[in-house]
Amino acid sequence: MLTASFRPWVTGLLASLALLACPTAQAHKASDAYLQLSRQGELLALRWDVALRDLDAALGLDANGDNQLSWGEVKTRRADIEAHLQGSLSLQPNGAHQACALRAQIAEPPIERRIDGSYLVTRLTGACPLPQGQAQLRYRFMQGIDPTHRGLVQLSGRSGQVWSLTPDGRPLTLALPDAPRVSKLRQPGWRTAGYTPDLTVPPPPHSPPQSQLDNHPRAETQDPIAAAEGFPDRVREGIHHILIGTDHVLFVLCLLLPAVLRTASNASVNSGPGSGSHREPVDNLRQALWPVLATVTAFTVAHSITLALAALGHITLSPRLIEPAIALTIALAAIDNIRPILGRHRHAFTFGFGLVHGFGFAGLLGELNLPTQGFVQALLGFNLGVEIGQLMVVLPALAILMALRRLPAYASHLMPAGSALALLVAIGWFTERAFDLGFMPV
Repeated sequence: MLTASFRPWVTGLLASLALLACPTAQAHKASDAYLQLSRQGELLALRWDVALRDLDAALGLDANGDNQLSWGEVKTRRADIEAHLQGSLSLQPNGAHQACALRAQIAEPPIERRIDGSYLVTRLTGACPLPQGQAQLRYRFMQGIDPTHRGLVQLSGRSGQVWSLTPDGRPLTLALPDAPRVSKLRQPGWRTAGYTPDLTVPPPPHSPPQSQLDNHPRAETQDPIAAAEGFPDRVREGIHHILIGTDHVLFVLCLLLPAVLRTASNASVNSGPGSGSHREPVDNLRQALWPVLATVTAFTVAHSITLALAALGHITLSPRLIEPAIALTIALAAIDNIRPILGRHRHAFTFGFGLVHGFGFAGLLGELNLPTQGFVQALLGFNLGVEIGQLMVVLPALAILMALRRLPAYASHLMPAGSALALLVAIGWFTERAFDLGFMPV
């Protein structure tokens, strides 16, 4: 039996678990795969980089159940992996009744280490006549496993444009340009994938070396109309990124937890009360709304600034610094909820924390390789999507907190318990990211 003194803490912890529950994919560790397609005459070559964690989810590669994939475990399932990937993607010429026969083969070297984990490099090659130069691509990898998964597709000759595929198998019509000779495709400092030697198909440009992963060059394009047409896609990317971004969502929730309380001493809405202040619930939504608006505005303005600067290439910081720093911002916000240390400067610190999170948002824009022309529109679309996604988190969370604020245990147990839980998660993330470990379940 729980004693009366411990029961509120347990109740608060359980309620906090439900309140802070969010999608299981961590920000910047989204389920993404990268496809680079090249055509020369009737010959096609496609490089497909798939996260090992996604392959494990699809095929159960972790034979010994230790939550760590070894090359031996992957190698023993090589045939299964190649067959699964080959069956998860099809390319069919427009007007044809049969898909092209593309053969999947794990490349050499097979594994590439990136900041967000290890990727298996696979190539699909084969003959595929395209009388009109157009084909329909159907993508089904991770279908029924992770609906948030995306395949990001680039074509040689049109590297400034990226198509985002969901695993629903709906056809995407692509105009495949006939690629120039290999010598014209290679870019200085870029690695290329190995392909079967009997094919003369030039490999598409591949990810830059690890030292360049944090600063992807944006390819030039002369198609501003296509960039403008991609505005809704950029909005969807922004919404997607914030909703799967567990660390960003957790940070925002930490900022919201004290917003429905005020200090009893002067009956002012809480914006970081001094240590030892007694907190009581606000009387109405308006009293909570102003600190929420101030907090969200400070965070939004700050991350918009660094998102733009980083995406435009004016400031570049390594994710190896940004990712642990984001975890630290969550930890500090949680500590301030438990024992206020930021005082009246909470909004100023929120602005500073938002600057850090902006660099995290910029990582996805680097992966999308946005065009130079129309870049501002694409950047605005992505940022708008981030703000829409943020509102999708803030509004329901605020409604829940307003309903909970009058519970006798909210100020004394529920909010501290939720903040303590967020602090533990943040410490785990910091340890994992700072020391390149992989023990966190999310």
